Amino acid sequence: MLAGQNVLRGNAMVSQMQAAASLVTPFLGSLFYTAFGLRPVFYGAVACFFLTALLECFLRLPRPASAPRTGLAALLRQDFAVTLRFLRREQPAILGLLGLSALASMLIAGALVVGFPYLVRTVLGLSARHYGAAESAMGVAAILGGALVTLLAGRLRPRHLAPVFVLVGLCLLPAGAAFLLPLGALARYWVLLVLFCGCQLGCSVFSIYAATLIQSRTPAALMGKVMSCVFTLAMCAQPLGQVLYGALFDRLAPQWVLLPSGLLLCAVGLFSAGFFRRMDAPPAS
Repeated sequence: MLAGQNVLRGNAMVSQMQAAASLVTPFLGSLFYTAFGLRPVFYGAVACFFLTALLECFLRLPRPASAPRTGLAALLRQDFAVTLRFLRREQPAILGLLGLSALASMLIAGALVVGFPYLVRTVLGLSARHYGAAESAMGVAAILGGALVTLLAGRLRPRHLAPVFVLVGLCLLPAGAAFLLPLGALARYWVLLVLFCGCQLGCSVFSIYAATLIQSRTPAALMGKVMSCVFTLAMCAQPLGQVLYGALFDRLAPQWVLLPSGLLLCAVGLFSAGFFRRMDAPPAS
């Protein structure tokens, strides 16, 4: 539905809405549950699903060309083969970007989703109120990341993604160093809060712009197939990262998890700089 710079702005708006929803809906859900009980909350969710379906009836998209009837298994094999051929032969840069996105999702999401609550609640021994405030702050950071992409839509280039990797890694380094210094629990909490919000902002910028790059280099006929591969890879990488970081935090002190993770992300950013510079070239027609 969008083209040009509006694709980047549209992706940023979608990301902002998702971050805002994840920030607001837990509070609203607990408020409505406390005030009205569980059944009205479920009825409200049903009404929202029907409202979404109603709004989608007003979308006007080009009708796809009719395809010959075939079985589901054959159709899946054909779609997968077409997508893989496109990624390997026509746009290998997208395949590389998918790999980097999966690596970022595994490392950053693992540290944020598993490490942050573990560090706040278990290592620092702080209350659920501290963790809830930190989650809200990270939701705001995700929204700010989307807003930043919107403001810089005309200036962002693929080569800027490598510094994003480095900056996220640099945020994890002092977060790990905080556990080597003689700081109190609250001081470490504030250090972690600021630095992990920086990681969340960088992750938001990277994911929005990477998705836009993939979409801009993918023909409309293959958009659904390629984006489904993107989301599938991200969904597979996130639980792997969570399992990995869960095992690491269970066996190692926090500093020996965060410091190597930061160094690894910095190294990925430095080594991928050439790859992103090559992506600055206009896509082949």
